[in-house]
Amino acid sequence: MKLKKAALVLLAAALALGLGACIIKKPAPKAQTYKIDFGGSFRDERDEYAAGEKVRIKVPLATDTDYSFRVDGEYVMPEYSSNGAYLIYEFTMPDHDVKVEFSSRNSMVYVPVAPEDTEGTLLYDYYTTPTAVVGDAIYNEITVNESEGMFFINVYSGSSTEGTTTSHKAYRAPYGLTDKLDRVVKEYKMAKWNSRDGVGMTGKLMVFKFPGADGKLVRVTSENMPEDGEDAFNEIYNILSDALSEAEFIR
Repeated sequence: MKLKKAALVLLAAALALGLGACIIKKPAPKAQTYKIDFGGSFRDERDEYAAGEKVRIKVPLATDTDYSFRVDGEYVMPEYSSNGAYLIYEFTMPDHDVKVEFSSRNSMVYVPVAPEDTEGTLLYDYYTTPTAVVGDAIYNEITVNESEGMFFINVYSGSSTEGTTTSHKAYRAPYGLTDKLDRVVKEYKMAKWNSRDGVGMTGKLMVFKFPGADGKLVRVTSENMPEDGEDAFNEIYNILSDALSEAEFIR
């Protein structure tokens, strides 16, 4: 009888161990991953990530070279590595496949002479003027234009009361300016501002025009902007100001 009980105990233990082993060996479900289309760039980089994972791309930094890195059309600002030898682009993987567009350009290559008409085709227009003032009100306007395949920044000032321009300066736009402006437009969903009620501001009128989905210019103002609209206008102004600080003056 004792031997029979011992055999049963051993059998039960063996079955328990077997079941335990089955449970331990059961593979965990694999997290769903999404693809990155690098468009031929970064062939050696991992191209599948789970949503929420950090994607980190290192680009060797060359002198006299401008770089552009976009994810699904959104411009990504780089950071410098600690030794200054690399640009590092980081973004969080969303829950869908994405496309990366990367390009570089030698900033020391021959630049053709700017045409006389730097105002060719208007692409972006930032305009500001004080409101409810006594006497003449001065306006300031910064535009980004394309002419003969080149991009230019035009800066104007004058009387908004009289509708006259007293100053006009033209600059060659630095590389990547339109990408930065597009990023702000998308981040703040500016294309939707005119389809809903907004909040106005007093003391200053701000206007921004940008290309819409149909190619026509969309005009938004501080008179009908969302609560964070002033932040969008400030970012646009800062981007244009930074561009002017490094732009080549033409006339």
